[in-house]
Amino acid sequence: MVLADHPVTKEIKELFSVDEKALRNIAELFKEQMLLAANQQPSSLRALPSFLPAATGREQGNYLTIDLGGTNIRVSSVTLHGNGQWSVQAKVQRPWRDPDQGYDLTTADTDGEELFDFVADLVAQVYALFPTHQLAMTFSYPMEQQSKREACLLHWTKELKPRNTVGRRIDQMLMDALSRRGLKGLALAAILNDTTACFLTASYQERGVRAGSICGTGHNTCCLYPFFTDSPPIIINLESGNFDLLPANHFDARLDLLSDNPGQQRLEKMTAGKYLGELWRLVYWESVQQNVLPQPTSALLDQPFSVNTEQIGYLYSDPASTSSRQWYQQSGLAHYSSEHLSLLQAIASAVIKRSISLIAASYAGVLTALPPMDHPVVIAVDGSVFLSLPGFTSGVENLLADLLPQYPVRLLLTPDGSSIGAAVAAALPPCYPE
Repeated sequence: MVLADHPVTKEIKELFSVDEKALRNIAELFKEQMLLAANQQPSSLRALPSFLPAATGREQGNYLTIDLGGTNIRVSSVTLHGNGQWSVQAKVQRPWRDPDQGYDLTTADTDGEELFDFVADLVAQVYALFPTHQLAMTFSYPMEQQSKREACLLHWTKELKPRNTVGRRIDQMLMDALSRRGLKGLALAAILNDTTACFLTASYQERGVRAGSICGTGHNTCCLYPFFTDSPPIIINLESGNFDLLPANHFDARLDLLSDNPGQQRLEKMTAGKYLGELWRLVYWESVQQNVLPQPTSALLDQPFSVNTEQIGYLYSDPASTSSRQWYQQSGLAHYSSEHLSLLQAIASAVIKRSISLIAASYAGVLTALPPMDHPVVIAVDGSVFLSLPGFTSGVENLLADLLPQYPVRLLLTPDGSSIGAAVAAALPPCYPE
């Protein structure tokens, strides 16, 4: 039997397929959950105020910025020139784990003080090159802000889980570390979520931005919302990766059990870069166990989270490419026929296209919950999934055009949005409760 016609192949496509009726229902449920959150009602979403408006494009100044992300920590020196223009004078970046350098800050043994001292060391390196006293930090984890400059950590997601941090003030832990490092002259001008930073980077360049979204290691979305009575709209963080009213299959259930946070972040686990490769691996491995595909010559692929999204991106775009063939060699798949490889591509396509569909539906839910606009809508996006997977951005745009024909929606890629957006946040005046 040709693999394309094999019952298992058809079952895989059906398991990950989301038709237009289902997408419209998901969009409506997302809208309902968002409005519940905005009104402080129980919801799988949050409505966490950033205390920041959209940018004007006129913001100026020199700033040190910290991008505390899911895989790396990045510190930069950013100059805002006004008129939507900026420059980056210096940048240092380190992963949270580096076996060659002999450290791993992702282990459960890591203490919060150790992690923030690591951040402070990088700040000191950039400060030595371009000293400036204004600092801003983009923080890519759930937090609840008390003001533009103060925030408490709700919980960790993705890779980090340092002890003695949850429930504590993030700004205070950072400033204490800077003080221990001798950097007592620095002032924290803003702390913000990475989606908010993405939003601000885009709104610094053009009008019409209504939402910001990250799909990289994790997934989240923010939007401009009339949160405070009798005040202009501010950016609110939805923590949309935790949206849970979704049709999950048995592969999703298996991945959830293998994850660090079972029962949480359902939308994130069906869409984000940390999980797409693992979903592909689970489907692939079941196909091997059912003798649909031959056994690999390596044990690599039977290990949880041994496949990353970049690798299934090779399959998705071209299973015969040089990058794909190199990966087959490394993974024990060099003996696979072209027909076998076509099934691997079909699995990758099913997983990635569902991610596109669910993200588009969530965006439709956000936009229909907001007051209508009289000009085209822009959603700022960033993250490795948007930047690296071929056709991902256009796929989301095309589905939004189908779901919201009354809304012309454009996705604006904002690479380095976390660093630039932090500088913009620092430059914005405090015009909301402080």
